[in-house]
Amino acid sequence: MSSTVLASALNMMFWVAAARLYPTEAVGHGNATVSAIALVSGIAQLNLLSVFVRFLPRAGHRTTRFLASGYAGILTASVVFGAGYLLLGLGSGFGLGRWDALGFVLAVAVYALFYVQDGILTTFQRAGGVVVKHVATSGAKLVLLLGLVATGSRLGIAAAWCLPAAVAVVVVTFVIFARLAPRAAGESRLPGPRVLGNFVAAEYVNNLVGNVVTLVPPVLVLHLSGSVANAYFAVPWLIVVTLQTLVWNIVMSFLSQAGHDPSGVAHHLRRTVGLVAAVAGAGTGGLVLLGPFLLLVQGGAFADGGGTLLRVAAVSFPFTAVVIVYSGLAMLEGRLWPVVLVQACSAVLFLVAAVVLLPELGLPGVGWAYAGAQALAALALLPSLRARLRRLSS
Repeated sequence: MSSTVLASALNMMFWVAAARLYPTEAVGHGNATVSAIALVSGIAQLNLLSVFVRFLPRAGHRTTRFLASGYAGILTASVVFGAGYLLLGLGSGFGLGRWDALGFVLAVAVYALFYVQDGILTTFQRAGGVVVKHVATSGAKLVLLLGLVATGSRLGIAAAWCLPAAVAVVVVTFVIFARLAPRAAGESRLPGPRVLGNFVAAEYVNNLVGNVVTLVPPVLVLHLSGSVANAYFAVPWLIVVTLQTLVWNIVMSFLSQAGHDPSGVAHHLRRTVGLVAAVAGAGTGGLVLLGPFLLLVQGGAFADGGGTLLRVAAVSFPFTAVVIVYSGLAMLEGRLWPVVLVQACSAVLFLVAAVVLLPELGLPGVGWAYAGAQALAALALLPSLRARLRRLSS
């Protein structure tokens, strides 16, 4: 949670500085490039963060091999999906040259590993390392952004966003394989290929749906409303995604602790639900009241352009919290496909509604589409969530 809050604050400063130092069109272009990298890396990481959090505590003497196979899968998928994204022409609006395209593929691999490493460090009970990694990386992004202003490159924002993450991935990979993994010992309690494969497949599809919901909207806004509108969209949507990530951090920590202490699940679950409720309530109330004022640091035009969107999207947080808690319990019990179906239907509804409402209502239309889709998903899952909470808490 600390890493998410601190890194997000620094990342918001990154976009504030970009808005002050770069042309508005360059900010919109940079945000769309970063969003595309995040989208493809989210697909390429195969959602192994959840897999490692759930099963790494059981790996025993097979820990290094289990991690190495995950790394190999992510790197392969990054090359395939990154190159495929560009070959399909989906990156045509970014103005990438040959070497820039290579950098795009490498950036996909970097961020795919960057986020999976959070789950690995948490599972090894090195959550402090996650804080250090995110804060150091986000701080370096900001410094590099300032240094690249003089170059005048339209890819300066994307370069500043990606290069520090690449350094962090190399350092953390060394720590994991040279220090943490070799210490793991004992009998392996990993499930068989069929159970593990079913979990990986369901989580991968669920992750694809989640990435579409969080990472497609900036690209959608760019193509439907232009670079200036996307610049106004960037920070409000970053705040929305940050609060979602904060809730996911809580649930992932619960799953990791449940793996180390299965007998204490009821206790950990009560603490988790209380903390999620507090974060969702504070996020909604705080942003409805103060949302537009937070955007004033970018400038009055950004507060006017994105303030209403931020307030509308804030209404979705309690519903999103329900969906995330349900997803965490489904992961714990290995029953993921029902939530995948609900999430997929919600994603389709959100994107269709966003396409319809964006031209009519502007950026707030995306917020209304998102809040409505999340509300329907939460209502569909709530009865089953109540039953699971009662069963696991008893």
